[in-house]
Amino acid sequence: MLNIFVKKFKRNLTDYGFLIAVKKMILFPFTDIYKKKDIYVYKKDLTKYEPVEKTNPAFEYVFFEKNNITESVSNQLIAIEEWLFDKLNLILDNQGICLAAMDGDTVAGFNLVSFNEIYIPLVELKRTFRKNQAWSEQISVKKVYRKKGLGSILRYKMFNELKARGNKSLYGSTMTDNISNIELSKKVGFEIFAKIGFKRLLNRKNYTFEKVYPNQL
Repeated sequence: MLNIFVKKFKRNLTDYGFLIAVKKMILFPFTDIYKKKDIYVYKKDLTKYEPVEKTNPAFEYVFFEKNNITESVSNQLIAIEEWLFDKLNLILDNQGICLAAMDGDTVAGFNLVSFNEIYIPLVELKRTFRKNQAWSEQISVKKVYRKKGLGSILRYKMFNELKARGNKSLYGSTMTDNISNIELSKKVGFEIFAKIGFKRLLNRKNYTFEKVYPNQL
């Protein structure tokens, strides 16, 4: 438990800064009783997307699926994002794909995408997607590899792959206070179109849904 707490604090510190990280960790022990999250939902229309060739030659970009992912890569993905511990295999078993930027044998960053039935753990929602729709489960770049353009490179390469496979749209979500993710999403052409508010007290859940317009962000 302590190890999970420390990992969450370090990740929140990197993503949100000290004050928000402290606030999140104060609330963390009470999440089984009370939980409150606000997320933006965004979409990339791949039917209007023209493939972009963007890269950093210092890395190798590998698409991993159920049939070719190694134990080493799986363990590294889980070490970067601990919530994948009991989810990664389920996603890959259900036709999910993961694009990883590799520095030799080291995963520098990755974008994990799922299909069919998707689950948004932040707001505890399940949705069933059409066969030509995809959901971005996670995009992460290890701190030591940031500021090398890997976030946008991973996005563009995933767009290219999904379009080539016949997918028409890619959806995803982010916390409303995750400024870096919001900025990256807008930079690569995602449209943020909705805000979902979620509150849970014990087993009682409440949702709010709001349409978001470009001039609001």
